[in-house]
Amino acid sequence: LLLLMFSDMILPLQVICVALTIGALTSIVAAESLEEVRLRRSQMENQVLRSQLNPHFLYNTLNNIDALIWLDPQKASDAVTSLSALMRYFTYSARQEHVPVGEEVKHLQELVELQRLRMQHTDALRFDVSIDDEKQPIAPLLLLPLLENCFKHCGNLNESGAIVLSLKVNQGKLEYRSSNNLPTEPKENTRQHGVGMKVLRRRLKLLYPNRFELTATVLDNRFETALVVSLYH
Repeated sequence: LLLLMFSDMILPLQVICVALTIGALTSIVAAESLEEVRLRRSQMENQVLRSQLNPHFLYNTLNNIDALIWLDPQKASDAVTSLSALMRYFTYSARQEHVPVGEEVKHLQELVELQRLRMQHTDALRFDVSIDDEKQPIAPLLLLPLLENCFKHCGNLNESGAIVLSLKVNQGKLEYRSSNNLPTEPKENTRQHGVGMKVLRRRLKLLYPNRFELTATVLDNRFETALVVSLYH
């Protein structure tokens, strides 16, 4: 009789254990599925945000080259070659989740040199770079909108120190700073400056959550931006 009673107790306990196990497994699977959904959503949104940058850059650069065609055909030809290399980078390397920071900065420097063609004075633009590890991975095109904004919203490209850029990467910490003079009268497309910053901030939140600081200030008729990112997880 005792054995029968004991066996009757075992069955409900087994049922309860199985039910709890199934419930736990279901919760784990649901959590993993939810995490996967969030990850895929972030990746898709990141691709959309990243794709918004390329047409803007292309439009500005083609305008610069167009202005050079009659003034200096050789410079215009060199600019087309540099643009071709940049577009190849955008098409292939920039589609990756990460690229070596040295490769990214190399193409940013090419972009800067393309923009320098618009300037009459060599000291109007300065770009200082210091990187301790060029293989350190970084999200591609991350700094492009900040760089573009300097040229797009610069008041006078032909004065000394019109645009000053600096980029430092040390032990996984990226520090970018830019400064450009402002026009005496606001431009009609000033609103786009805020749009570009919003897009960049959204990308940073997706790629480097709680690991970045982005600021923009106006001081002494100059627009200054600063970005600090911890590239390590």
